[in-house]
Formats: sequence, C-alpha cells, structure tokens
Amino acid sequence: KCTGKQEQYMHGRGGFVNSFGNQAYYQFLCMAVPYIEESIRYLVQLVGYNPVQLKDRDGIPTQYKMIDLLYRDEVKSLFPPNIIFTLQMILTYGKFNTGLNLRNDVVHGILQWNEFNRFNSSLIFLTIFNISGVAIWIKNRNNTEVKKSNTKKKAAVKEE
Repeated sequence: KCTGKQEQYMHGRGGFVNSFGNQAYYQFLCMAVPYIEESIRYLVQLVGYNPVQLKDRDGIPTQYKMIDLLYRDEVKSLFPPNIIFTLQMILTYGKFNTGLNLRNDVVHGILQWNEFNRFNSSLIFLTIFNISGVAIWIKNRNNTEVKKSNTKKKAAVKEE
C-alpha cells in the first residue's frame, strides 16, 4: 500500500501516472526512472539481499550500479526470467551492449529530447507493472511465511 506521499508522487496532479496519461513524457520519465531504481533496490533489501557493496579501500559503502545489481545471481533469482530480462534490456545496456540503457540515459541527462517519447515511456510504464507484480508476489510470500511461522509457534506452545 502506498503512503500518502507515494500516492501523491504517483497519482497526484504532477504524479508520473498522470504525466504518462497527459503525454508529458519528459516529466514522466524523469520521475518514473528513479522510482523504478528505488523500487528494485527496496525489493532486493526486502528479501534479505544488500544492494550496497564495500567498494573502495576506505570501506565507504556504495550502491551497486544497476547493471551489476540486475546481473547478480541473488537478484536474478528474485525476479522471473522474463522480467529480469526485460529489466536488464530496458534499464541497462545489457551484457552484449544490446539494451536500451534508459536508466543511465535519463538519470545522467544523456537522452535526447526526441527520445522522451511514447515508446520509451511505454517501456518504462511496462517496467513499473512488472516490478509491481513482483512486489505483490513478495508480499504474499512473506505473509504466507509469517502465517506458517505463527502456526508452528502455536503448535510448539500447545505441546509444552
């Protein structure tokens, strides 16, 4: 469930869902792409994986690059193969430089003005739906695990 702030960000007057519907593709992509990245990192943490690595010799934690994160075995096991492939090809340049790399192009200001279009926006919108489906699956799985755990605890208490 979205918090009030998340709901406003997604659906409010200036939210990215409305931006897509109003064909304001520049606004949509600039808001939706960071939201997708944050969502992926959140889902990875939710299932117990750390999206942060110790990178430099000083031990300063940094986030994995999106391409490195999406190709980690732990993350690939989190998403169904067709969704992980879609995320890799839309958000990064992929292993063989065949992806669209929309994440980097939007976040770093590389995307050309004419590329803020319906096609790229539709791909990002599709990506949001894919991530939402995985989030619902994780939530349901976690709820099932909690129920099973509670049932086992109650059974153990009854045996005592």
